[in-house]
This record gives sequence, C-alpha cells and structure tokens, in this order.
Amino acid sequence: MKRPIAGTSGSAQRAERAGRSRRRLAAFGLAAAAALSLAWASGVISLPWTHDLDFQPSIKPQEMPVDPPEGSVPTTGIALDGTRQTADRLANPAAADTASLRRGSQDFRIYCTPCHGKGGQGDGTVAGKLAIPPANLTDATLQGARTDGSIYFTIRHGNVIMPSYAYALPPERAWDVVNYVRSLRGK
Repeated sequence: MKRPIAGTSGSAQRAERAGRSRRRLAAFGLAAAAALSLAWASGVISLPWTHDLDFQPSIKPQEMPVDPPEGSVPTTGIALDGTRQTADRLANPAAADTASLRRGSQDFRIYCTPCHGKGGQGDGTVAGKLAIPPANLTDATLQGARTDGSIYFTIRHGNVIMPSYAYALPPERAWDVVNYVRSLRGK
C-alpha cells in the first residue's frame, strides 16, 4: 500500500494517481502511434495491395507489350487487316490532307524515328545497333514497290526486324503514318 502524501486528502491523492496514469497512457499511445507511423512509412508493415507495382511484368525497350487476354475486344472494335498476302489490296481511307500529315508526322516521330531517323532515311539513333539496317523510306524505288496497304500492314504487324505497332497505332493513325511516309518520297 502506498503511503499518503503529507498535507493531501485521500480523494486528492486518488485524483493525482489517476492523472499520472492518464498521462502515462497518453504517452504510451503517442509512442505506439509514432512507432506504427514509422513502421508504415519505412515499409516494415503495409497492406497487401501496396506492393502491386513490385510484382508486375515490365516491358523492356524494343520488347512487345503483353497481349490482351484471349477473346477481349478493344473499345473501338477489332481491326481486320487481313494477311500479308492480301495487304496490297488494302485501300487507304485517309485523305493525305494537312491534318492527316500532321498526325502522321507526330506518330512517326514517336514510333519510327528511333530506327528510321527524323527524315526517314534509316539513320535513327538505334539503326547502327541493328543487325539489319532500317529501310530508307525516302527511296523512290522502295516507295514505288510498296502499296499503301503494304506499308500499313508493315506498320501494324511488323516484319522480319520491325516490331508491330498495332498495340499503339489504331488503324486510323496507322493510315496517317502511311500518308506521312509517302510525303517523304525523294527528300
């Protein structure tokens, strides 16, 4: 049993002890909250979904992204481009107007410039690292040998060394790139 404090009544002593007890409890609660906050911030404890980005597939440069699940349909519908053998028969639905050339130029800069170069001459920044050099898209012989449908199909589905850009360029934008590539002829 604790000794009474001199000069205080019993109820005052109980109030004093209760006050100390509350202060200790508050200090303990504050310390616990600080420890939990520190543990949360440092990653020692976390919720299961906070690590979703740690275990996701990553796409390396020049690597194709993961295909969508089997049977899924894009919101714009399925583009039926045919086969490489029938690509020459595809007709370009996009008029080669200023707006189409501008859009095609923007997409060309994003997707084609690394290999084909700014002017389309096959002298892009990664061209020297490739086993087979990229095509010179300004070459009149190459341009004359390829139909719009053939160029479109190559953009959308790739070829021996060129990757497919169907994941990034819907048909409308791929036709804009075709129009832009045609504008490079002889430059």
